[in-house]
Amino acid sequence: KIRKKQFVHQVYVSENDGSNIWWTSGDECHGPYHTNGVLRVQKTPKFYDTVTYSDGIDDQVRTSNKEHVYLAGEPKKVEKLGFPKNNEDLKKWAEKDNMVFNGRTCIYLDGDNVKIRNGNSKEIKSYSISQNIKNCVIYVEGNQKNEYRNFYDKFDLNAANVFVSGTLNGKLTIAAENNIYITAIDPTIWDMPEYFTDKGIEYYGTKFNGKKDGTGTGSEEMSALDSEKNIYTRYALKKNGGDGKDMLGLVANNDVMIMHYGWFKYKNENDLDDESYQYDWVKEHYLFWYRWVKVPKKIDVAPKDIIIDSAIFAVNGGFGFEDYDIGGSKGHIVLWGNITQNKRKEVGTFNSNNGENITGYKKKYAHDPRMFYDYPPHILEPTNVGWEVIEWKEIDAHLH
Repeated sequence: KIRKKQFVHQVYVSENDGSNIWWTSGDECHGPYHTNGVLRVQKTPKFYDTVTYSDGIDDQVRTSNKEHVYLAGEPKKVEKLGFPKNNEDLKKWAEKDNMVFNGRTCIYLDGDNVKIRNGNSKEIKSYSISQNIKNCVIYVEGNQKNEYRNFYDKFDLNAANVFVSGTLNGKLTIAAENNIYITAIDPTIWDMPEYFTDKGIEYYGTKFNGKKDGTGTGSEEMSALDSEKNIYTRYALKKNGGDGKDMLGLVANNDVMIMHYGWFKYKNENDLDDESYQYDWVKEHYLFWYRWVKVPKKIDVAPKDIIIDSAIFAVNGGFGFEDYDIGGSKGHIVLWGNITQNKRKEVGTFNSNNGENITGYKKKYAHDPRMFYDYPPHILEPTNVGWEVIEWKEIDAHLH
């Protein structure tokens, strides 16, 4: 049996894993894993499926623990997957439905409807995916500056940044020329709510479980052992009367980040104004006091745990947690889908002695099993796309 090579066949793909980022105790990877770079593993994370690498491996797992860390066999060296240069091909699909927006764009997924607030507009427009976005792609263009001087420059009205959260009913790919920020709050509402109303991004009519009958509960059932095949399995199931076919792609030219600090009208607790933030050189002298003298207390908008149902693609950047090394420890990132990134980025820091996280999140990444045969709309493919053998056996060739 053969199939076409795709990034989304893995739960996790990276071009470069960096020099100081590790898989460690408390991290879980439920699905095929691949890095084009160097795989770095220590302590006792859990890999429930195949693990492959292309450049090398820094494996500090004790020999006695390997069978408990690599549950589908030890890592293997394989060919690299070629990364594209950008996501501009997706713009062509968005243009067909007039779904190209310029500058900062806030998107809230509300079932089949997509609520969009673009630029400094006071208007929130609603579009039906099934009626208005038939090519299933939204594209945001504009300034592509990725390195900001401070945490609230991300709100620049001219930047090609997307802020997104909500619940999706249908299929959609959202692409940004710069960054995508996943929030735990509806980003089309710029006033700070009293509590978090969302947990990131979820599917309306699709749920996931390690067990085919759906009896498992919580992230501990992200994988279940099939005793007959002796492999760990994952399933996509129907919920809320849906069809179980919801699928989202988030494709940024640079980074896809879980948003940590600041909000649109409130950058920090010492600067609560009534105007949406727009960086202005005229404000530079005024803001100097708040940035460097008074030292503002940042508003933390990241939830303890965050759920992300999506295929994530950071073409020239990575997936991470904004300001991962500041603040206290969070809980887990529970992701069902795929992460493809050019350079692996941090989601937290941990104690090298016991593996406990000091700041940020632990990882629980699970592959969406449907992505072996179905993909988010027009998702990017490897530049060296070809065919690979996924199963083989000898058969009796004699005719009877």
